[in-house]
Amino acid sequence: MSQAVKLAIVDHRFVHGQITESWCEYVDSQLVLIANDHLVKDKTLQGLMEMSIHDDIVVRYKSIDKASKNLPKLDPSKNAILIVETVADILTLLEAGVDIERLVLSSALDAKGRKKIASAIYVTDEELAGLKAWQEEGLQIEMRELPEDPVENIEF
Repeated sequence: MSQAVKLAIVDHRFVHGQITESWCEYVDSQLVLIANDHLVKDKTLQGLMEMSIHDDIVVRYKSIDKASKNLPKLDPSKNAILIVETVADILTLLEAGVDIERLVLSSALDAKGRKKIASAIYVTDEELAGLKAWQEEGLQIEMRELPEDPVENIEF
């Protein structure tokens, strides 16, 4: 069975030119789903983000909880891209049973208690352990900002 989520991206910036110009084309996506509890309530920011989205791409905003319930219902032919702000968010969705084909770690902010694992990716020890567990379960995890960038491997 084909996964409804072709690609999940951890990127604190959510939607920007790299998403629409590179990743959507790379996986031939017609649907971008942004799962974030704060952004789902901010219509102004949603409108600003949608300015960088091509007209033929549909953007949906869901809370993490609603995303975990709605993602399994998506049409796999849309090659949906899921975008979350943090590694913790993607781990929550995975633990809720969301089936993801590939995970790209693009940009996760530095903060207290986080360590750098790539040029723009900072994680906690718990997040790193969670990623390791999902990779061992077969989830393909890549660290890169653009499809044409070389894939960096996570050192566990």
